Amino acid sequence: MAFPDGIADFRSDTVTRPTPEMRRAMAEAEVGDDVYGEDPTVAALQEEAAAAVGTEAALFVASGTMGNQIAIHLHTDPGDEVVCNEWAHVRNHEHGAASWLSGVAFRSVRGEGGAVTVDQIGEAIGQSGYHLPGVSLLVWENTHNVSGGAVVPLETMAAGTAAARRAGLRVHLDGARLFNAEAASGVPASAYAAEADTVMFCLSKGLGAPVGSMLCGTAAAMAAAHQVRKRLGGGMRQAGVIAAAARIGLQERDRLVDDHRLAARLAGMLRDRLPGAVVKPPETNMVLVGGDAVPGGADALAAALQAAGVLVGYIRPGVLRFCTHRDVDDSDADRVAAVAAALAGGGAQRRRTGYGAASAATGRDHMGYAVLFPGQGSQAVGMGADVFAARPDLLGEAADEILGWPLAATCAGGPEEELTHTDRAQPALFAVSYALWEAFRDAVAESPQAAAGHSLGEYTALAAAGALGFGDGLRLVAARGMAMAAAAGREPSGMAALLGAGVGEAEALAAACRERGGRLWVANLNAPGQVVVAGGSDDITWAAEHGRDHGVRRVIPLKVAGAFHSPFMAPAAHDLTEAVSSTPMREPAFPVWANATGLPHTTDIGRGLLEQLTSPVLFERSLVAMAEAGITRFVHIGPGEVTAGLAGRSIEGCETHVVSTLKEAAVVAGAIGAG
Repeated sequence: MAFPDGIADFRSDTVTRPTPEMRRAMAEAEVGDDVYGEDPTVAALQEEAAAAVGTEAALFVASGTMGNQIAIHLHTDPGDEVVCNEWAHVRNHEHGAASWLSGVAFRSVRGEGGAVTVDQIGEAIGQSGYHLPGVSLLVWENTHNVSGGAVVPLETMAAGTAAARRAGLRVHLDGARLFNAEAASGVPASAYAAEADTVMFCLSKGLGAPVGSMLCGTAAAMAAAHQVRKRLGGGMRQAGVIAAAARIGLQERDRLVDDHRLAARLAGMLRDRLPGAVVKPPETNMVLVGGDAVPGGADALAAALQAAGVLVGYIRPGVLRFCTHRDVDDSDADRVAAVAAALAGGGAQRRRTGYGAASAATGRDHMGYAVLFPGQGSQAVGMGADVFAARPDLLGEAADEILGWPLAATCAGGPEEELTHTDRAQPALFAVSYALWEAFRDAVAESPQAAAGHSLGEYTALAAAGALGFGDGLRLVAARGMAMAAAAGREPSGMAALLGAGVGEAEALAAACRERGGRLWVANLNAPGQVVVAGGSDDITWAAEHGRDHGVRRVIPLKVAGAFHSPFMAPAAHDLTEAVSSTPMREPAFPVWANATGLPHTTDIGRGLLEQLTSPVLFERSLVAMAEAGITRFVHIGPGEVTAGLAGRSIEGCETHVVSTLKEAAVVAGAIGAG
């Protein structure tokens, strides 16, 4: 939400204001003199920080720069060189502190996304010698700021750290936004921290605390760091006042996925309104916009935003950085999108006209149609019986070989309990829905103008549009089902439908649960009055008991295996990454709307599919966007008829059809053709 003065500030995640809970904690904090080691709130923060990254000890410092510089001072001698990426924060954005305070220089290397390779480390070490400075330290930065919050893969860090340690180098991790890396990748922060001797993370960035950072490492290293902090003037007295707020920020770090979701949505809207301007799909909470693709350049966009009460910063000359955080929300992103559309001179409106023109070419203005595919929950024993008989080439032995279990037999005879298992239901629904799509496609005269799928159905939509081959899609969906089942089995969790609630009430209920230390998030925005939340089993129970306090008429727990489309699925996103990256994907023949953004997929389809696992399903937003583009007919293809119902609830007066059998495929194809 905008600040009280109406300003939406996307310059950095450092601009956040303390929450009411933080202010109360600051006012009530138990304090002592931390220079003497007597502040109990600081001591508690240090213990919690060390536990969060898996180290023996931690030290509370005034800033990220101070934490990084203390680490460099500990690990080097004057005259040494430090290996880092050429755009590392320690080299470029700490005002030359390393040379001033520790007498060291940097041997920087080039690498995408903040990476430093084994070969580069070896080359840097090989260039040290009798006449050249010695190299004593490798510094990682994760996430990498200048690369737009890019996550340096754990395997890249592990390989580089192993090479550095073999050569006798120490290793430091500038993890200013380390928990953003954890939230995006599903890899625990402790795994990244294990690849370094010391790690720094900021409390005043995405975690939202008003001030402070943590330096973490062994107990011996932190004892030495305490002395260096004192020399730098960093000894703080009754620091528990600010440590109290920092503790809340650290405890609430699971909310960082909300920032990532907002960044993905903002990037999608900017891509739509300023094609080519978004430098790369966001991995975490940053969106980079290049001025070359903006009318008037980056300065023109920044000035127009400022006039509209929106602040944005530069990551480098000509490239703007939008940084999402807890004090900006969807309405602020909408303000950015509106300014971008105005600057583009009505580009979004022209694209909408294009849809109308396509319909007009057939003589039926605004009568194009979209195909919709169902997600898990629509499966039933007996589904697709006619399809399996008609398409043995597609759904016979080849599918069974891919899956390792009998697809047709399971769909035909169950048992029902087996078909409801996530790892069975998902590939079964994908296969049946895709075969029905092929039958419909072969019978209808006009291709769809768009496609969307609910959760799992997004994969079927991509296959229908040719972005995924059937075999590749079936393998990927099978891997998805297994990854989600494994993530759901880690701890008790679930989902619940909220009756009589809109988005505002749902978000208020989820926020209230998180404020009490619970874990509850909005997971599905399906249609007006159809909102679903996901969280721990105890939190679902709490929501059912307290829903009325937050404007929700009734909370109904759902019979699902886990908290899908929430941070509980971060391990699934991590486990599925390799399968997604190795699956061939092509440009879709027609737009496919993404669950995570409510906008059409662009070039990085795989990233959208991974984001979908931990982000809310924005199905209503997709349907409304299609209607605004002139699409008023929707064809549900697959078992059941759920998506047709959601379309009917979301778009007044729309036309819906259902294709759940081969006979219906022929009938609906004729109706669409008759227009």
